[in-house]
Amino acid sequence: MYYQHVRKVLASGALQDTDNNVADFDIVSTLAPIYGTAGPENLSSPLPRSSSQIAPSLLDASAPAGAAPNQVRSGSSNSGTLSVRRTYTNNTGAPVTRLRFRITDLSTEGSRTADEAELRFVGSPDISVTLGNGNVVEVQGTRFEGALGGIIEGGLNSTASVESVTPAHPLAPGASISVQFLFNVRIDGSYRFAFEAQATNAARKAPSDFDGDGKTDFAIFRRSNGTWYALRSGNGGLLSQPFGLQGDYMVVQDYDGDGKSDLAVWRAAIPLTEPAVFYVLRSSDNTLAAQAWGRFTDVPVPDDYDGDGKADYAVYRDGNNLSPLSYWYVLRSTDGSLVATQWGTDGDRPQPGDYDGDGRADLTIKRAAPGGSSMNPQPATFYTLLSSTGALYARAWGIDHEIEAEGDYDGDGKTDTAVYRWGTDPSGSPGTFYILQSGGGTIIQQWGQFGDFCVPGDYDGDGRTDLAVWRPTEGTFYVLKSSGGQLTQQWGQPGDLPTTVYLGR
Repeated sequence: MYYQHVRKVLASGALQDTDNNVADFDIVSTLAPIYGTAGPENLSSPLPRSSSQIAPSLLDASAPAGAAPNQVRSGSSNSGTLSVRRTYTNNTGAPVTRLRFRITDLSTEGSRTADEAELRFVGSPDISVTLGNGNVVEVQGTRFEGALGGIIEGGLNSTASVESVTPAHPLAPGASISVQFLFNVRIDGSYRFAFEAQATNAARKAPSDFDGDGKTDFAIFRRSNGTWYALRSGNGGLLSQPFGLQGDYMVVQDYDGDGKSDLAVWRAAIPLTEPAVFYVLRSSDNTLAAQAWGRFTDVPVPDDYDGDGKADYAVYRDGNNLSPLSYWYVLRSTDGSLVATQWGTDGDRPQPGDYDGDGRADLTIKRAAPGGSSMNPQPATFYTLLSSTGALYARAWGIDHEIEAEGDYDGDGKTDTAVYRWGTDPSGSPGTFYILQSGGGTIIQQWGQFGDFCVPGDYDGDGRTDLAVWRPTEGTFYVLKSSGGQLTQQWGQPGDLPTTVYLGR
């Protein structure tokens, strides 16, 4: 069982910090309200506790665990620091895009015996360490997550993240990384500590990445002949593949977990009494997968809801006048089980994404205030059910009748809340992206013009979503790269559809 702690808040609004974790923290309870600042750790990590998938070893195998350079004590009695250094190997079989460690055991206030040390976790810088054989290795520092209100020390349940591991710079399968954990020593004695590795290897992959190089490919679906055309960014090669029918919904995702987007469509049933069907052309073996899932009035919302690196078949069933509650139906790729969750009401728009960065898609809807119209749009609010904690994440952003434009624009591994608003003048007034970053910042950027398709993606492969539109009158992509500069690519013709657009939303 995991416990979620919150730091108490004083009447002044400041966070309580009496130097005593027992006094300063409370366990979240369902029986009564607890006021405080929740920790950022996941309650259900993609990797289980003590998992061999992120295997630890000594920094220097020739030295004892309690001796330098594996463990270094500096400073005088009852002061100074303790450094613990370990090497971790990625045995998950997939790139790890986020790596962090949750302190599950520590000799600190409230959990130490009389003869044990009292330690407080702090962030540490990157350092160079010389091993016993004379080789020099680079050891990555860790950052104390959730250091709010001037609090710079952590204890039990605190989380240390390795900032050098990102979607743009993942830890490859089989690769290792050396990490340092740094503690302030308040009282000398025997040391006790344990960490739970938490790794996300189901990153938000670049949409429409058909060659698996981490970049969004320029791709369109030609409805007139039912053919997909993609310009592969890896080698400039052409993908031309007949697949699907004119009335299908494009639902491009990585369904087989090979790191490449699969051609996929969702076909609403005719007659309407029959189930709708997902059709997927797997890139791993070029075989066809067909899965009946949903019905004619549903909205397809495939995504990776269980964090295994594979998209799950999923639909969103909107409520109606007789039954206003909306439901999500997910067929998990991990075990084939059905998960049905009520989230949303009649008139909401589904917008799944990994808003908490735990490697799993979160159920999210956009709800506009009542009384709106295309001529009189109303303010909108996004409501997310976070998969990491089960908590509600609500934020007012945008207005009704906008185009949702979710993506990871700041490269922190979390989906940002974003919308695209057309200009009001059909003769060519500019469109605008409105982005609420997961860290709290905002981006408002004009890009595109009236009638353009909103097609954000990672076209430059830097791990951040780029602002992009596809102009149907020209068949041209216009990309404002997050790495700097602009990119223009003619691809397609009038009547085509870009593959990064979800037609069901």
